[in-house]
Amino acid sequence: LSYLNLTSTLDELCSNKKEDSENFKYIGLTATASISVIRDIKIELGIDNNNIITPSKYERKELEFIIEDGGESPFEKNEKLIELLENLKDQGFMEKDAKNKFPKCGVIFTPWVNGKHLNPSCYPLHLNLRTHIHPDVRYFSGSKPKNETKNFDKLKSINQEDFKKSRFPLLVATKAFGMGINKENIHYTIHYGVPSSMESFYQEAGRAGRDSNLFSSKNTAKSYVILTRAPTKK
Repeated sequence: LSYLNLTSTLDELCSNKKEDSENFKYIGLTATASISVIRDIKIELGIDNNNIITPSKYERKELEFIIEDGGESPFEKNEKLIELLENLKDQGFMEKDAKNKFPKCGVIFTPWVNGKHLNPSCYPLHLNLRTHIHPDVRYFSGSKPKNETKNFDKLKSINQEDFKKSRFPLLVATKAFGMGINKENIHYTIHYGVPSSMESFYQEAGRAGRDSNLFSSKNTAKSYVILTRAPTKK
């Protein structure tokens, strides 16, 4: 509803005078809008085709996309995730530097907030990884998990600020964390569940490799996707 009221809200905030409002110019920016979203934006904001600029390609050479076989069951998928994170850990991805910060951080994206132990759910997964990978794995979600007993809004704010300052190495998140995050030292993302759309996947994967001084086509950030295969028919 907020997006549908965007035009009238802009006109109201820009000026109280009709003649000033008509002369006021504004620009809208988005990174991964699909064709249908662009069409909606054109209609709602009354934008002419001549005033829409889109990139000729969306390629990011500093990102390397890697598909991991998650087996045929939640247990196998969880084992693959642990194996992948253990390999990253062995490469020093979860070690502090001289400033007591984590220079190489990562994000695991999950579809849901709640769920059982081995399912791709944000809250239980971060608890599991605290036990098997690192004691300070944290989470971020839009809504409060069922079993969370702490002040949720305060916890979200602390986790986001601490991650921004690299005070812990790994964040488990829902898509609520995907929008507008520009942290420079995210070296990898892992999708532990398939996003709702290709646009969502690319937008979330693109949280990695943001700093051109750290990443390039020769030194890529990694975007992993762990896929579960359909059960083999017997």
